[in-house]
Amino acid sequence: MVGAAKLLRATLVLASGSPLGASSSALIPAAVSIELLHLASLVHDDIIDEATERRGGPALHVTVGRNRALVVGDLLIVAAFDVMSQARPAVSAEVFAGSVEALSKGAQRCCSGQIEELDPGAHALSEEHYLDVVAKKTGSLFSVAASLGALAAGAGDEDVAVLATIGTELGVAYQIRDDLRDGAHEVARFAPTFATYARAIDAVLGTLDRVPAPCNDELRILAEAMLPPA
Repeated sequence: MVGAAKLLRATLVLASGSPLGASSSALIPAAVSIELLHLASLVHDDIIDEATERRGGPALHVTVGRNRALVVGDLLIVAAFDVMSQARPAVSAEVFAGSVEALSKGAQRCCSGQIEELDPGAHALSEEHYLDVVAKKTGSLFSVAASLGALAAGAGDEDVAVLATIGTELGVAYQIRDDLRDGAHEVARFAPTFATYARAIDAVLGTLDRVPAPCNDELRILAEAMLPPA
């Protein structure tokens, strides 16, 4: 799984923090931790969806069995916070606490989105609900990634907030693109359209104009790589 990964969330950590002056000793643990959380979500997703393949190979639960895969997924979550602790000597106590809080809240939002996805009948089958679930399940970890980069650089609250927003929007647009490519989606039994994707890209472009100037070029390059035109 790791070898074939795109590492988009880790890249977002670096693109948000490095231009603002964050050190590699602060950024690398953050980048690794968010990827570990993402891997955990994939392991659990494949079990829930009973998917047999992941990234061109057999899903982990197919290889090692459902019970072992569940424990591996849990272990990856624990490992994410363990790796994050390695950033402690490189940042202030306040930044470290904020980073751990961002990581934990992002994980909670991701789980919340997964739970809502499992019970779509409880909500209206609308684009609004689809986008809300996607923002939680997919956008949350992208949001955390951008926040972690900014926090590692000691950015102010306003900059952290706008980078968290661009992270969410990148994640939402990326998920919509994936769902369009797959031709169908199960979230709220709603299939996004190219118009949905176009609006998501517009949101990303609008927020890019508000990110800290040193991050703008890096984030635009990442956005263009993640989000080809509709």
